[in-house]
Amino acid sequence: MSRSPVPSGEPVTFVATLENPTPQPANHTVRLRLFGEIADVKTVTVPAGETVTVQFTRTILATGEHTARVGDQTATVSVTESQVATDEPETTSSTGVPGFGVGVALAALLAVAALALRRE
Repeated sequence: MSRSPVPSGEPVTFVATLENPTPQPANHTVRLRLFGEIADVKTVTVPAGETVTVQFTRTILATGEHTARVGDQTATVSVTESQVATDEPETTSSTGVPGFGVGVALAALLAVAALALRRE
């Protein structure tokens, strides 16, 4: 699993894709776990034979490697110290793809595997 450093205090979005292969709609409670605790909970209805995307956005202050878990899927988030702003001008150049940042990379990690819903 690849890691993308995130500065401390910056928001991180975690995305889970839920699939309902049954012929009836299903309700599912989705839990985001960080630091071994439930950080957020959402309840969603997934229509019969369809998928639904659930997003969780959190701000992590603690630096280091942290594991995020949604269902049985995990992703490792590497949080680095925030850069302190200076009065000196900064010269930058961009050759990256617009719109593809840390949030998208982390979202892709969790969205790769669909979480199967149990018929309720």
